[in-house]
Amino acid sequence: MSLIEGDYVILLGDDDGLTPDYFRRLEGVINRFGSPDVVYTDFYQFWHAGVAPWQPAPHLLDVKHGFFFAGRTDPFSLSHADAVRAVTGSLKLRMNFSFNSQAIMYRREFVEQLSQDGPFFRSPFPDYHIANKALAKSRHTVVIPQPLAVAGVSRASYGYAMYNDQEAKGDAFLNSALESDPVYLSVKSRLLPGRTYNTNYLLSMEYVSRETQGEIGVAPDYDRYRRMQLLTLLQGRSSGPLSRKLWREAKSRLTAAEIAWCYGVLTMIYARNRIPNLRARIDAIFADISSVTSVGPSPKHYGPNQFENVVDLYHAFEAGQFGYSDS
Repeated sequence: MSLIEGDYVILLGDDDGLTPDYFRRLEGVINRFGSPDVVYTDFYQFWHAGVAPWQPAPHLLDVKHGFFFAGRTDPFSLSHADAVRAVTGSLKLRMNFSFNSQAIMYRREFVEQLSQDGPFFRSPFPDYHIANKALAKSRHTVVIPQPLAVAGVSRASYGYAMYNDQEAKGDAFLNSALESDPVYLSVKSRLLPGRTYNTNYLLSMEYVSRETQGEIGVAPDYDRYRRMQLLTLLQGRSSGPLSRKLWREAKSRLTAAEIAWCYGVLTMIYARNRIPNLRARIDAIFADISSVTSVGPSPKHYGPNQFENVVDLYHAFEAGQFGYSDS
């Protein structure tokens, strides 16, 4: 971040992109709203070929993930109350907006402010951390309801590993050195085996909580995190020796109330597998326990296409496909 020379900065990966006239449109919003600290936009998500197991063909969607988008068509200033609601949801492990770096442009002076106490990007999930810290500390955030950036999901991205049940590969991609992370070490006794994603999300929120006490003052929801991890272990307990080993490890660290909760879940798993009429209801309960969202995306799908990369997509935008408009 020390190489920043312009007035604003956005972080993009090599499989990401920006729509035509992105900078002209952002310049207009920045001038209109008086140089806000943060500009948050809706964004497209472009799935490369062979990445999404449910749709192997390359395809595009308008994500539209953020409770504050509802009913909005023009750029607007995010209220303080909505900024607090957004970050509080994240800390409760109930995200209600996307944390993608492609959706956020930062004023350079604000980046310098956020970097005074350490690196701008930190925690196991740097984008989760900085998106929430920025919204909490921003004096003025402007939201643009139109998709202006493109988040690419390719085989080289963390998203590929996460959506294809390759958690170990995803962990290697992030290169998180948790055993040397002081925040991780300080809360290690409260963590449980299970999904690495849940643990990394929680740790990222621990960073956010510590750095936003003056603005938010909310602690991460460790009870919910532990239930999420326990449900994963209980559902996979019979799938192999590794899952049974992790369950034994976790069980030795549970409170009496958590053990009772686990026996209740096991009873529900037993009933689900033997009483068909209960299956849908129990699945809904389990989905609520394991879900990390409270307000999910409201995506607009554009269907499969033949584009190989974001450059192809950029030309398609220029040609007026997908309903894109640069007005």
